[in-house]
Amino acid sequence: TLRPTPAPTKRPTRLPTGRPTPAATPRPTWGDIARFDSGDAGGTSWSGKIVGVAHYGNNPSGRPVIIMLESGDATSWFVGFNDLHVTLTKVSGGRPSLLGSLYAGQRVTVGNWRNSGLDLFVAVREIDADA
Repeated sequence: TLRPTPAPTKRPTRLPTGRPTPAATPRPTWGDIARFDSGDAGGTSWSGKIVGVAHYGNNPSGRPVIIMLESGDATSWFVGFNDLHVTLTKVSGGRPSLLGSLYAGQRVTVGNWRNSGLDLFVAVREIDADA
């Protein structure tokens, strides 16, 4: 008589290659996302340090992992860091689109932010993967 193989009692934490499984890798939560609401009148800014996603599990300073730019509509905008560059990602209809990879000294402009007639600038002052 054939019997089904019993299900494992716990999920594996490593792949056969030795790398952690996606389920075992810590993921940012909403508490790790700083929200920035620029409004639509201009004159506001956010400045600070963010920790790279690769260092999410080692963040004793409690820095944000992602900056969510409040857009005022169904589109979501995210600023992140991956140890090499800062990324700007737009999510619309559940589909992400990488709009830019920025290195130190670079910036990207999002025109007519929030239909305000004003531009939004995302600028990278410096990158220090060890900070």
